[in-house]
Amino acid sequence: MNKKVKCPECKSEIEVDSSVSVGDIEQCLNCDIELKVVSVIPLKLEIMTCNFSDDDEMDEDDEENMD
Repeated sequence: MNKKVKCPECKSEIEVDSSVSVGDIEQCLNCDIELKVVSVIPLKLEIMTCNFSDDDEMDEDDEENMD
């Protein structure tokens, strides 16, 4: 059974799988925005934000340290 929640951006109803977990990423089909699950009970989604610019992209050294 799916859970329903409103998109914080456009207020459209979003259906989310009942097995959703905190940290999962969902997408609003109406406004195409990515949303992060921040709470399961009650179900709450927050707009994903990009916290880096093109200058902040990972280089090869950063990628190697991700292991």
